Amino acid sequence: MTGTKTARISQSSSELSSSVDDLVLAFHLAADTESTSPFHAPYYATLPQPGAADDPRAMMPRCWPDAEVETLLRGSPAADEARRSCANVRSDYELITKQPGAWPSFERFDWALAMVSSRCFTLQTESGDLDALVPLADMLNHARPRETAYRVVEQEAGGGSRAEGASFEMRMLRPMARGRAVHDTYGAKGNAQLLATYGFTKLVNFEPDGSSNDVLPLPLPAAGEDEAEYRGRRGSSLVYQAPTEAPLVIGPTSYAFSPLTKALDASRAHVLDAWEREQRAAGAGSSAKRLQGVGLEVKALRALAKQLEAALGGYA
Repeated sequence: MTGTKTARISQSSSELSSSVDDLVLAFHLAADTESTSPFHAPYYATLPQPGAADDPRAMMPRCWPDAEVETLLRGSPAADEARRSCANVRSDYELITKQPGAWPSFERFDWALAMVSSRCFTLQTESGDLDALVPLADMLNHARPRETAYRVVEQEAGGGSRAEGASFEMRMLRPMARGRAVHDTYGAKGNAQLLATYGFTKLVNFEPDGSSNDVLPLPLPAAGEDEAEYRGRRGSSLVYQAPTEAPLVIGPTSYAFSPLTKALDASRAHVLDAWEREQRAAGAGSSAKRLQGVGLEVKALRALAKQLEAALGGYA
């Protein structure tokens, strides 16, 4: 990709959904694979091709038909993310290609962006972080905990001046039995992120300390909302982001207790506010007994249980 095109993408950075580095790499890959006899043709031949059975877009929810997203992901935050991501990819492409230049087709760009999101490495170099596609290393599957570590080894020319060349070095962190597959790690990511970015999920997605990488972002009711308002807000998550949510997670107390307490605090405040409004509506005087203690806790726990049942019951 020419420096002019890279500059044009960078100039639009404030309006783009994806990172500039990812978009530059995707547009370069799209254009280069459409060129005649590209230098990296042997590497490109190893990549799944657009429309092929192993095209990663077939596994990425952002590329699924709406009916499939609804059938398979209904109730999950991944459904909303798939719709947003689909719109963002199209929006980024249209914004950039409005500028003068010979740009690749959307189909080729869409495929290239899927290659970048599912295979890209962020390499730390002396001049800063660099997004790159690394042949062979990008074929390693994901596993936790980490089995490998990688780094960039930059070569110095005589006299101490830094040369242009550099190599990618990956090493095992523990002994491996002969014939066993070597894995990279894509990070401590939840299944929603793994599915959106790489097109797969893990049935067992826990860290060695027993903490789950999967989070249920439970929207919390705000004081002053009634049940109809709360349900309406939950149902409009595509256009409205709840101001408060509790990231509920399975794991040790140090991980799980704080968000659960946050959810219970919000439930308690919501129940108390609703009770006080009922008392005012009924004309109860100041002598009415205040809702507190065990009575308040029981109502708050029941309300939180209803919220959890509603959140989980919405899944396909």
